[in-house]
Amino acid sequence: RSGRQAGRQAGRQAGRQAGRQAGKQASKQASKQASKQASKQVSSRQVVVGMTVG
Repeated sequence: RSGRQAGRQAGRQAGRQAGRQAGKQASKQASKQASKQASKQVSSRQVVVGMTVG
């Protein structure tokens, strides 16, 4: 009976660990994607401004 309890505890611990890892990975990916998108937008806007000026 204690073995089943320990197994459930270990499973819960592993699940929490995996969830935290996945969340961290997802947030890192999302921030990287957002920064890339923002820099692309800024560069394209600068190009447009340069063309209108020139």
